[in-house]
Amino acid sequence: MKRRPKILLVTIHACRMPGSGGNVRSHFFARTAAEIGDLTILSLCSATRQTFDPFIQSLCKKVIGGNSEISEATHSRIRQRASGLGVLITPWKENWSALAANCLQHCNGSSAHLGLKKWIFRQLLEIEQRFFFRLGVIAPMPCMTWHREYQKLIQQYHFELNQEAFDILWVEDVYSWPYARDLLTKLSTTPQKLICNTYNIESQVAARTAALIHDASARNALKRDRNQLESMESDAYARSSLTIACSEEDRRNGIELAPRGNFSVIGNGVDTSYFKAITNQQTDRKKLVLLFTGTFTYGPNPQAARYFATEILPLIRQQISDVTFMIAGSRAAETCNQLTAIGLDINCVSDPVDMRPCFSTASLFVVPIQTGGGTRLKILEAMAMGVPVVSTSIGAEGLGAQHGTHLFIGDSAEEFAQRCVELLRDGVLQQRLARNALDWVREKYDWKRLCQQTKTEVESLIDA
Repeated sequence: MKRRPKILLVTIHACRMPGSGGNVRSHFFARTAAEIGDLTILSLCSATRQTFDPFIQSLCKKVIGGNSEISEATHSRIRQRASGLGVLITPWKENWSALAANCLQHCNGSSAHLGLKKWIFRQLLEIEQRFFFRLGVIAPMPCMTWHREYQKLIQQYHFELNQEAFDILWVEDVYSWPYARDLLTKLSTTPQKLICNTYNIESQVAARTAALIHDASARNALKRDRNQLESMESDAYARSSLTIACSEEDRRNGIELAPRGNFSVIGNGVDTSYFKAITNQQTDRKKLVLLFTGTFTYGPNPQAARYFATEILPLIRQQISDVTFMIAGSRAAETCNQLTAIGLDINCVSDPVDMRPCFSTASLFVVPIQTGGGTRLKILEAMAMGVPVVSTSIGAEGLGAQHGTHLFIGDSAEEFAQRCVELLRDGVLQQRLARNALDWVREKYDWKRLCQQTKTEVESLIDA
């Protein structure tokens, strides 16, 4: 293809740098897509109260969504008004949005927690949702968050999208797949190539999370989510011309879901021009701060914070009493309030504009993740800032970091606590680990190198 291809990128993310892992990864992939061709982005990020990155917007031919630009008249015309009973009886009249909202609202909890009527209503909603999912007319439950936003945008911009003959449909995060799949039925010209960028094998994340939940009702709901996500992922990977995975392990798991799929591995990265190690950082710290960062609307992160505060921190304080546990990131205050309400000792910096000051005060960066997938941008950011890392094996999976060289690994609460104590007591060991990790990150995980790798992969696909 000699001319610049026309690319339509569909994303649930705001493509922001700095930001959450999903936002950062989507930011750099959007930059790469803009280098390759004329880029139009359909962003559903307003559904989660985010605003699209103005820098990425400046690189695009057009950005649809992402800034609440839908007129009030349009919003009023398609606003959903339905009772719960009406949703159950005639969901098609509401274009699925009211059903989605009710499913999310009543997704979890026991009959004792919800009350019998709400519990029965939730059971009926889930039965109905599973039935219509099997018919292929509704997205998996975890994708419902963005459903209403997509319906608003597609109604307002359907004509505009059909005026373009896109060469590539780029799906940024597999959660965007149900909306991209729907677009394929609506676009007047079918794109020649389909690219799916998967951040995690989400069905695997759901399965791992379910295994750690004690409440039977919530565990069963996650298992049903897992089955739906697996079906969605199999469809996305099988139909894509190229699926980009975060790690070799994710690639292998993806192949199990879609044996004939075409997979490539582009790892997560870090902007080493933004996250920079601070000179004499170790000796300047006056407090022993154990930092954990992340997006705390993402289930594995609040789960990890609770695990650290209840199981690991008390073991550390038996040997080093003057230690503070700090969480930082999007909606961190909600997790902090929930944990302090039950008597746990935890501090937070919620929704920081700049995460670097949090790293600069940290003695150690801890990743007590027990479930999840993909690879952790948070670990790479800490390493780039020169902060020693202690993680579980799951927390560090996919990176290829070596225990004792780039970070310390501890999988039991006792082992994790002992790794932290060992580092806190040995400044020379801290500096050695941090220096090794910094050199390693600069060599393997700088986003400039990863973006060039992505560009080469996609251009080869176009020319094939």
